[in-house]
Amino acid sequence: MQIEGASETLPWNTRMKIALGAAEGLKFLHSQYIQIILRYFKTNNVFLDANYDAKISDSKHNRTGVPANAVVRKYVAPEYITTGHATAKSDVYGFGVVLLELLSGKRAWNTNRPLHQMDLVNWARPYLEKGRPLIRRIVDSSLGLHYSLPGAEKAAKLASRCLSVDPMQRPSMDEVVEVLEQLQGAKKTEKKTSLSYGSKGKTRGEPSSASKNKGISQWLKGSRLKQQGGMDSKPAPTTGSLS
Repeated sequence: MQIEGASETLPWNTRMKIALGAAEGLKFLHSQYIQIILRYFKTNNVFLDANYDAKISDSKHNRTGVPANAVVRKYVAPEYITTGHATAKSDVYGFGVVLLELLSGKRAWNTNRPLHQMDLVNWARPYLEKGRPLIRRIVDSSLGLHYSLPGAEKAAKLASRCLSVDPMQRPSMDEVVEVLEQLQGAKKTEKKTSLSYGSKGKTRGEPSSASKNKGISQWLKGSRLKQQGGMDSKPAPTTGSLS
């Protein structure tokens, strides 16, 4: 995964920093003081500033029921699709998809990939369930060996739990933050979480202008997987994209 115009792959620690920041935002939204459920969490809900600090924003798409868009539906929990009823655990599922994108450098849905790899979650699920022996097949190959294998295993296990078909088996965002803090070696601190929400700019902790203009789906674009095993590999487009 590479930033557009950058010569280096987005480092492992930066990816985990983004994941932790996004998780903290969702944890805040789900807290008893706020109690906001996005219904399906996706990359477009995450904004990054120049330091890759993540802020959470909702969008009009999160308030229009189960989406018809094929790409957006890849972030939607199965129970929400079938029942139309969303809970905090529905957001956890979406977070699992985003975490998997950060691990793999792949978009949730990409018709340019081989048929069995178009749907990221379906492709990765067997590897996630197998654990340690196959984790390297999930991790973005452009990282080479510049990442923590134990850390990747823990992150992959967390993603697998978030993506459980049974919502009761998914962790809370409190649990997710705890795991990601351990991966970051971060101490738990009571800090103000920055986020914005609402189509009319209603905010709680207004993000910087940089974070408003550059979301995770833009900052994490310009990347491509250095494909292995005969998989297609092509230069990133001008606007950049995950593979």
